[in-house]
Amino acid sequence: MNAPHPTADRSAVARGPDVPTDRRAFRDWCRAAAADPSPYLKSFDDLAWAARRLVDAADRLGGDVPGEAARAAADEIGTWMAAMIRRDSTAVFGDGPRLHDGPRPDDDLIGGLGALSPDLHPLFRIVTGGRLSAKLADRYWLPEAWVEDETAGRLAMMPQWDRRRGRIDVDYSAATMRIEIGGGRTPVVTGRLTTETTVDGHAVAPEGPWEVACRHTDDEVHYVEWEQPFGGGAALQRQAVVLRDERIAVVADAVVAAEDATIRHELRLPVFDGVELSPDADINEWRVLRDGKPQGLVVPLACDEWRCGRSSCSADVDAGTFRVATEGRHRIYSPVWFDLYRRRLRRPRTWRRLTVGEDLRTCRAEEASAFRVQSGSQHWMMHRSFSPGSMRTVLGRHTGAEFLLTRFDPGEGTHEPIVTVTGDG
Repeated sequence: MNAPHPTADRSAVARGPDVPTDRRAFRDWCRAAAADPSPYLKSFDDLAWAARRLVDAADRLGGDVPGEAARAAADEIGTWMAAMIRRDSTAVFGDGPRLHDGPRPDDDLIGGLGALSPDLHPLFRIVTGGRLSAKLADRYWLPEAWVEDETAGRLAMMPQWDRRRGRIDVDYSAATMRIEIGGGRTPVVTGRLTTETTVDGHAVAPEGPWEVACRHTDDEVHYVEWEQPFGGGAALQRQAVVLRDERIAVVADAVVAAEDATIRHELRLPVFDGVELSPDADINEWRVLRDGKPQGLVVPLACDEWRCGRSSCSADVDAGTFRVATEGRHRIYSPVWFDLYRRRLRRPRTWRRLTVGEDLRTCRAEEASAFRVQSGSQHWMMHRSFSPGSMRTVLGRHTGAEFLLTRFDPGEGTHEPIVTVTGDG
């Protein structure tokens, strides 16, 4: 049986690590930490404390260090440290109001972890902005760019370890989720993703934890969906998507009421300090600006493309928070599209809600929603159905999927599926 983890809290950080004094205790601790790092993932300080404990114990034991166990613990803890830091080495979800504030892993600690597991040297080098030669890249193993611990409720979805544009970090351990969407040198959004939801005019609130309903990762995409019960029998379903090559991130909320009722749902995304979301005068899109320079684009797809158009969705920036309010009956779906590839900003673009058909009739929004986004020659289609299994038609595609994301070729009229989620998850 693995030895239990010592408590990883702020007081433990202040006291300093309790270093095991014998080889067996250290080996048991390493095995436990490698198998379940969740007690150390509550904060970056907790994780750094565990790393310091590991490095100090290995240094004290010297030649008596059980190498295999120590390396496994270093791999697990070091990978999480790399996943929880930004390009300048400050912590994801750092409390500081500016990028240079917040905790950082020191060079001695990184060096100590690297001494136990050489694969961590290139990993820390590339996540902090360095580069690897082709020779070194072939020599070292890098972990998958999806790092999750469901027990701790932590998830890092990265396009690649050396690409920060379009990455999504999530802490779903509490009723109010924290999220950070990377925009390169700085995040675009970071902090608690709060909501305000009413059903028939009555406020409803979460009544349980987030549960992972579906997850998928491959070379093209990271996808995850959570569900959370709300009062009155309602439920909030949240999706996060990273298109790894395109540097696109999507966060989408769906609210499902227990019966036919009027729903209003406001999603509030906290904008990172030093980043400005600048609205277009005519179109419902916001440019991401840092130091006055364009870094990306934010589009609330449930809004009408044109500000003068009628829409059940509205969006604005208020006191450093991007607010997206969506109204509907029984079920609503409201995705927010983050395009974080700067070169694409110079291309002509458009986006719109699509018509979804079934049995020669048009589906209502509470049955299904679909959207098309175009930037230059690139086209994407996203479809969400609230009655999976029913065959629907959208943009020439027949589908019974609950969720479908494709690349669309208008010349050929064909779809290249990126993510397909069926009704059974």
